[in-house]
Amino acid sequence: MRRSIYTFLMVNFILTCCLLVPSVMATSSQIASLKQQLIGGGNIIYMRHGKTNYQSVDNPYSDCLSQRRLSKNGINQLQRIKRGITQLNIPISHVYSSPYCQCTETAAMMDKNFIISNDLTFSFNQNQHNVNLLAQKLKSLMLHSQPQQSNIMFVGHTSNLYDSLGIWPEDDAMMVIFKVVNDKLTHLGNISPQQWQTDDNTSPLKQAVEIIE
Repeated sequence: MRRSIYTFLMVNFILTCCLLVPSVMATSSQIASLKQQLIGGGNIIYMRHGKTNYQSVDNPYSDCLSQRRLSKNGINQLQRIKRGITQLNIPISHVYSSPYCQCTETAAMMDKNFIISNDLTFSFNQNQHNVNLLAQKLKSLMLHSQPQQSNIMFVGHTSNLYDSLGIWPEDDAMMVIFKVVNDKLTHLGNISPQQWQTDDNTSPLKQAVEIIE
């Protein structure tokens, strides 16, 4: 199992640094526009779980003491994101989570009434049949979630989103935003944890959103 974790970390590094096209950092106006989109509702948010202790080993479906948990930095990261969501009154009606503990802990910080879905189970190290099946299930869940005035959030893993839609959320706790247009998932953009500024009501992010309004 430790070898599997090491292999996952190495693949993650290689995909992020070498194989995948690097993400272009969004401008403050682009981030403000994405936030305005979320404030209006009707979007799908795929959120990678928060930062974890990578020295721990995952034992799926066991108790959380035997899995990777959120690190102190990961908890602080998610608290900042939650404050930003609250300050901007971004509506989220439902939060669905992978059964892995780093995801359920992340989901609980977004909404204590989150729902665990086995269809979001970590796809890495699965056989190809299961990888394809989980990719199809994720895409179907997102397509049929039908958010309207609110947003719907899925908390999961990098590999699942990549297998399903070819997008690799390289940062812990990154949000990848979608909207269903003509029965297809349209990728609107990404919001990294660093792009949530929540110091006070005059933060650059809040000012930018107010300018758009």
